[in-house]
Amino acid sequence: MGRKLYQQVYDSLRARIESGAIPVEGKLPTQDALVVEFGVSAITVRRALDMLRDDGLIVRRPRIGSVVVSDVVTTDTRSGRELPLLGCLLTNFDDTFGTHVLTGVLDAAEGHAEVIVKRSLGGHTAEEHMLAELIDAGCAGIMLLPSSSLVVPPAVLQLTAERFPLVILDRIFDTLPVSTVCSDNFAGAQSATEYLFSLGHRNLGLILPRSTVSTIDERRNGFIYAHAALHMAYLPEHEYHEVRSVVPGDIAPIEEDISGLIDFLEANPHLTGFLVSEYKVAQMLVEAGRQIGRRCPESLSVVCFDHPPVGFEPQNSHVTHVRQDQARMGRTALEQVLLQVADRGAVAKHVLPTSLVVGGTTAAPTVG
Repeated sequence: MGRKLYQQVYDSLRARIESGAIPVEGKLPTQDALVVEFGVSAITVRRALDMLRDDGLIVRRPRIGSVVVSDVVTTDTRSGRELPLLGCLLTNFDDTFGTHVLTGVLDAAEGHAEVIVKRSLGGHTAEEHMLAELIDAGCAGIMLLPSSSLVVPPAVLQLTAERFPLVILDRIFDTLPVSTVCSDNFAGAQSATEYLFSLGHRNLGLILPRSTVSTIDERRNGFIYAHAALHMAYLPEHEYHEVRSVVPGDIAPIEEDISGLIDFLEANPHLTGFLVSEYKVAQMLVEAGRQIGRRCPESLSVVCFDHPPVGFEPQNSHVTHVRQDQARMGRTALEQVLLQVADRGAVAKHVLPTSLVVGGTTAAPTVG
């Protein structure tokens, strides 16, 4: 097998520097010019430039470009980082989901890597731009929670083709040879649904956001499978998919979502148990029920995914929820991207177990 494309670009530029064709204090051609000259992608050029920088041959100066600072490989003019620089790009994070993922990433990075954290807020354009920024900053690998699973972001396709160290968080791209770290959302939803049935509920609703991510699809599939496994009737009209205020980038007001949930509850008074996609949506559902006289858990049992940290409150004040091991998700992602930095063929898919935490929002259905 021939040399990798980035190695070819690196070797050519290094030869020019060492021969004096590009002298010390001279500038390398611009990135765009190198893309055209070598007929490769911008990612390939950036990787070659990163290698030259790490060898102490060049520095990359804002608004100036790549400047030659030595014509021999050194070890004392590098960027000053002994540890690899990694990027972590999330859609968003809060105490319900994301903050603990970051905690796991940063804990695992201690002594092993430096980490730059960015958030896209669900914007596809922002996501592409930030990925480019992380690569320009010299990141040797990236952990990414994409804004969508419906369409693979172009930057992800390019990074995968280049075998750039990349780990996808909380999403599944089955058709791509890319590392992923996610929870077993299918099993989590199945266990939550079966728990509601075990309490005596026979008509269950499913509340989901208007989203295009694999996580939501897996939770829906687990809900449906639990019905089939227990020989319970499943009806698509028992699903509500119109919650918008929790979708990154959507500016729909919470009041609008609560109003929609009230309409759904009033149209389906026979539904007594609900599996809900996430904690904030569970709060909306409980409030919608309260406004029409359906108290939780007396006439409305709710199970959601994830829960913010709890202090010394009694257990029955918590929402019954499926707990993801978010810290482990972050640790595993960082460990996996470091493995790829060392060996670009170290692609693996990790599915982490979940657990059901019973709180005060579930009970046996009221008779009569």
